Amino acid sequence: MLESLSVVIVGMIVVFLGLCILIICINILTKFFTITNKKVSSKKTEESISEEKNTTNQQIIAAPHNVDNKEIIAVISAVIAQCMPENTGFIVKRIKRTSKFY
Repeated sequence: MLESLSVVIVGMIVVFLGLCILIICINILTKFFTITNKKVSSKKTEESISEEKNTTNQQIIAAPHNVDNKEIIAVISAVIAQCMPENTGFIVKRIKRTSKFY
């Protein structure tokens, strides 16, 4: 009886220590990859900001000033109609461009 009890206690201690070592290894790897990802993401952020500025400038230059808004109104109306419950009967009276994104 005493021998089986000692085997159970030794087994529980081994499992507990194994889990502690596993937790420590995972925490170390998490910190390592977090630091590595921050370095990579900061480089990507700088590159993406410069690329975004270039594409934004190209889009502004390429956009014609006299655009027929009927297609835009139709698309926006279709999206609103898709999101609304059926038979609500709405009318799009005005579309205003804004720089805020929610």
